[in-house]
This record gives sequence, C-alpha cells and structure tokens, in this order.
Amino acid sequence: CFFSCRPSNAQVWDLNDGKQKQVLRGHTGQITDMRGHPQDPSFLLSTGVDGSVSLWDVRQNRRARELRVDGERVPPTLWGLSVAWDEAGHRAFVGRRNGSVEQWDIGTARTIGILGNHQITEPATALCGMPNGRHVVCGHRDNVRVWDASRGSSVKAPSLVLCGHSGGVISSICILSFLLLL
Repeated sequence: CFFSCRPSNAQVWDLNDGKQKQVLRGHTGQITDMRGHPQDPSFLLSTGVDGSVSLWDVRQNRRARELRVDGERVPPTLWGLSVAWDEAGHRAFVGRRNGSVEQWDIGTARTIGILGNHQITEPATALCGMPNGRHVVCGHRDNVRVWDASRGSSVKAPSLVLCGHSGGVISSICILSFLLLL
C-alpha cells in the first residue's frame, strides 16, 4: 500500500491496481509527514500542523492513538514537521517547527522528553531513528544533529553536529549500516 496526504486526511492506495482503498481521517490541519511502523506494516504514524501525532491501525481503518501537546490551539512553533520511530517501534520522535524533537512513548501516549531546546532556530524537517535504538538523526536547514535519546528526559545538546550543507532544507534521511544519506 502507498500512503499520501490530502490536507487533513491520509489516503491508502493499492499499488497493484492504482485504486484508493482507505481514507484515514482525524487530523485537523495539513499532514506534514508519515512513517510506517518498523516491525508491523499495519501501523502508521502521522503528524501535522495541528501539532498532534496519530498512530493509525490501517487494518481497522481507524486512529488507534493520538499523541497531542497540551492546549486547544497549537502555536505555529509546535507544528509537527517530521516523525520517526525508534527501531523497536515503541517510541515516536516528532520534529517541531521550533527545532526541538519530542520523544513519545507509544504505549502510554505520554511525552518521554525533549531533545534540544528552543535555542535551535531551524525547524526539524526530517527525522530518522538509528538502528542502535538509542539515537535519532534530525535534519535542519543549517546542519544535521544526532541525538542520544537514551540519555534522559531532557537532552539540551546533540551528541554530534554534522555541518557542510546550506541553502536547502533536508526533507529525507536514510540510514544504512555504514553511511548516512541526506
């Protein structure tokens, strides 16, 4: 199946016949990113400008869980721009417009902690959990930051900052066992 986004809905397509099979409804604003579960293809994460993160059960055609920041109205600084899983599929990472990355426990639907602080001025436009289950890679306009998510609930500084690109926004990160592709 293939997933695409319309302003606030996710569409599920069958690549064999090119037909839409499902529409997942629940976000109240534009969906900005989606990721399939690393272990179970029936689950999907999405985030968007409404600030929420939705865990979808594609088999049941429903939202299984919603992870939402406190408050009725989400300020633009907390829009969700990117989303990723940890290797086991137990935690979700959400890249925010303010540059921070939130860790969420999928089982409890609670925030575990925040990677980064509000001093990072570049939006977190791309995320990818590393195979070691500890680190998450975050792309920004000005650099790439590697965060050690196992260090606690509030990590202020990244483990590694990779500089060298400028003038563009990283929209995708792919990690192979021996290199990082942006």
